[in-house]
Amino acid sequence: MKKLWLLLASALVLIAPWVFVFFTVPVKHLEWGCKSDYEINSISGGANFRVSGQVSTFYHADGTGVARFAGTLSQELPAQSAVRTSLYRATEFDYSVLGAFVRVTTNKATTLMGDNTTDDLAIKYGYKGFKPGYIEYFQIIQVGGGAVAAGFSDMPRIYCQSIDKARASD
Repeated sequence: MKKLWLLLASALVLIAPWVFVFFTVPVKHLEWGCKSDYEINSISGGANFRVSGQVSTFYHADGTGVARFAGTLSQELPAQSAVRTSLYRATEFDYSVLGAFVRVTTNKATTLMGDNTTDDLAIKYGYKGFKPGYIEYFQIIQVGGGAVAAGFSDMPRIYCQSIDKARASD
């Protein structure tokens, strides 16, 4: 009986703060777009994997969004020439904003024309959000001139121009 009470008390302590936040903090949406270059380097099994390219993301006021990734994945093995594949993907997602934090859930991931990277490599080394159902949290802060800095878990920070500013500089 004592174990049951301890289990119930532990569950209450873990769940109660989230219930409080869920009912007291309003969910917000924003309308903005982001365009950024990116490069991610990973080492696995003696091989270096490098993903480089550009990401364009659009967040709509209704809590949905789309992202487009265009770049390459390079697999560099010791004493061998690099193997390069094209990585062209798009994702559709739902999102919500809680203060400076954003929660994104991938609904759909699509391989675009010209992409010849396997799904396994794209998800493992490019972006885990290429898998539908993936949930990520990140933090955003406005840094001036309409630009945003975003911090992701397990990913480098991104400096992001707003889409309007990026179009003006292209």
